[in-house]
Amino acid sequence: MINSDDQGEDEYYVRYWPLYRMIEKNDWRGVEDFVTNHPDALTAKTVAPGSSTIFHAIVELLVDVESDEATCLLDKLASKVDPQTLARQDEHGYTALFLCAGKGNLRALKVLVKCNPNLTNIRGGLDTLPIHEAAYKGHKNTFQYLLEVTHGVDIYSGNDGARVLLLLIAANLYDVALDLLKLHPTIGRDSIDSRRIVLNKLAQKPYAFASGSRLGRLQRLIYNCWC
Repeated sequence: MINSDDQGEDEYYVRYWPLYRMIEKNDWRGVEDFVTNHPDALTAKTVAPGSSTIFHAIVELLVDVESDEATCLLDKLASKVDPQTLARQDEHGYTALFLCAGKGNLRALKVLVKCNPNLTNIRGGLDTLPIHEAAYKGHKNTFQYLLEVTHGVDIYSGNDGARVLLLLIAANLYDVALDLLKLHPTIGRDSIDSRRIVLNKLAQKPYAFASGSRLGRLQRLIYNCWC
C-alpha cells in the first residue's frame, strides 16, 4: 500500500522538479517562464529540508548570486508573492530577508524590504533580528542599510542594543560601533549584565589598548560613557 505522504511527495517532485533543475542551472529565464505558467508554484509548500515555500528555496539560491539578472528575477518573483508569504519562516525561524542579511546580499535585501518593510522586525533563531545577523557576519553595508530601515523595534536599548554593539565589536567593525555609540551613548548600558558582556568582549581583543586604533578610541568612549 502506498503511503499518502509518499504519494504526495512524488507528485510534488513530478510537478516542480523542472523548476528545481532550472534554479540549479541558474536558468533564470526558465524560472520566470515556469512561474508565469504556474502562478501557484511560488507559494507551494516545499518538501525540501529547511525551506518554507518554493519562493524561499529560490531565494536561498539567489542570495549567493549578485548579478543584475538574479536581482531582476527576485524583484519580479517577490512582487508576485503576498506579504504574508514573504514573512513565512523556515524550520529555524528565518525569513527570506534574514537569509539575505546573513549573506550580505544588499541588492536582494532591498528588493524584499520594498515588498514588505515589516520583514526587518521579524526575529529569527535566538530571538535575533536581521540587523543582528548582518552585524554578526560582519556585513558593514548591509548593517548600515538595515539601521536605516528597521522601524518598530528599538534596536538602541535593552538586549537588542547591547547585542548590536557586542556583535559589531566581535566582527571587528569598530568604526561602525564607534559611530553608533557617538549617536547613541546609552546603547548597551541598560543593565549591569549588558555592560559586563560588552566590556568582557573588549578585553578579549589583543590590541584593545592600542590608543591610536579605532578599537582604542571605541574603548575609551565606552569607558567614558559607562564608567
